[in-house]
Amino acid sequence: MKMPLLKLQGTPREVGRQYGEACREGFRAWSESSGRMVRDERWERDVAALRASISQLYPRFWDELVGVAEGTGLSIEQVVANHRRTLSAAYLAEGCCTNIALNGPDGPVFGKNLDLSPNPEMQYVIRDVTYENGQGMIHSCVVGEVTSRDTCMNVHGLTLGGSSVGSVFQQSIHNPPIEVALYEMLCTCAEVEEAIRFLQRYPYVGKGYNLVLADAKGAAVVLEAASPLIQVRRRAEGEDAIFCTNTYKLPALLEADLRPPHGKMYSEKRWNYLQRKVWRERVPRTVEQMKALLSAYGPDGGLCRPIDPDDESKTRMSIVTLPAKREFWVADGVPAFYPYERVK
Repeated sequence: MKMPLLKLQGTPREVGRQYGEACREGFRAWSESSGRMVRDERWERDVAALRASISQLYPRFWDELVGVAEGTGLSIEQVVANHRRTLSAAYLAEGCCTNIALNGPDGPVFGKNLDLSPNPEMQYVIRDVTYENGQGMIHSCVVGEVTSRDTCMNVHGLTLGGSSVGSVFQQSIHNPPIEVALYEMLCTCAEVEEAIRFLQRYPYVGKGYNLVLADAKGAAVVLEAASPLIQVRRRAEGEDAIFCTNTYKLPALLEADLRPPHGKMYSEKRWNYLQRKVWRERVPRTVEQMKALLSAYGPDGGLCRPIDPDDESKTRMSIVTLPAKREFWVADGVPAFYPYERVK
């Protein structure tokens, strides 16, 4: 795996400092482009509002950001501005991911393809974090941020994977950012229902996501997080799978996304492929079948991007987790051509 694997440990501030020191140049490059957005889009008040909500509601996360500032030599305002960019118009169109949770003979299995339009600014690392209080996680993360929305498994096996959707609903910058709430949830909770209760405490400001949430006992849901809302889509009774792409499926949210037409079309192609494979063909619920689904592309359809010549996105990485066994596997590239390697 070419992507850096960072092993970080200590208090949140110590973890942030280690992360900042290890990725100083990447943070500075990300901050430089964020700074242009601050000036062009007049974010100064937004950064101040985010600083207030994060520091008041999520003090441990705030301490980690302070540590990042110390490790990178950036100001805390610059570090917070890096998280404000997830609300920018350009960022809203990014991300075209697929997330799946299956229960089968291998126990609970989670799978994720992280798909993006080519963007050389977005550099990724895998962070393996152990906090001083016994909590911790392993997750993929854009260098320049502290987020868990892409793919994350915590010490209890609770796993989260997000798909970008967008939200048509009016939001307030004074609400806490959903990306921070997701991270703190994974630093706190062990099971799906506990995580849902944690997240439903506040309305949020954020991009709008579908999020598969699965735990070591086999529970799994999709959070249809059309900020400021968090709605829960559950498996049909007796079923053993649930998945999401880039459009909401709950009836009240069917028109609540912000996907452009081309992106929506490819979201539905992947959704329909999974409907066929998982429900009609009833493919096995195994680790190897999960990898086969994530690696499939071509005339028969698939999830590995580009699916066909007109597809503008590319799978940046693919991740499979086994929550009950605490295993985390990464294909650092298009999974049809790059092997899965165990990193945890």
